Amino acid sequence: MKDVTALCLGTVKLGLADYGFSSPDVNAAHDSREFLRQAVELGIRCFDTSPRYGCSEEVLGGFIA
Repeated sequence: MKDVTALCLGTVKLGLADYGFSSPDVNAAHDSREFLRQAVELGIRCFDTSPRYGCSEEVLGGFIA
């Protein structure tokens, strides 16, 4: 397992489409995977999530699996 980094990425947008800025052209499943792939590629190892973030934990878990 890789070390946790000092920088932690928030994941609320992975589970709540109406949070913050939204684009009607976003493909949630594809864009979430691409977002997470790039984050890991850039060295992010810490992800802030919560059951209150809709399905963000499921999305993140699906990416990790």
